[in-house]
Amino acid sequence: MLLDQPNVMDPKGCRDKAMIELLYATGIRVSELIDLNLQDINLKTGMLHCRRPKSDRIIPIYAEAVASLSDYIHESGESLSIQLVKMDRPCL
Repeated sequence: MLLDQPNVMDPKGCRDKAMIELLYATGIRVSELIDLNLQDINLKTGMLHCRRPKSDRIIPIYAEAVASLSDYIHESGESLSIQLVKMDRPCL
């Protein structure tokens, strides 16, 4: 299965898994994914704010995609304005 392909023990694989999960979970376009900022993702509520020139959308994200995004954000060292639990495990 496509979602099982990224090597989650590697930072790029963790990133790829988060991207695939987000695309699958939300149905957003690749161009919308590329334009996302950390401020557009609320892991606490499981919502994504997709900003487009003609319309904005608020899209729910299912739990597996939230977990993959959270793991990637921790792995990459980025910080969010919301509280995230430190994970001492590989990005699974």
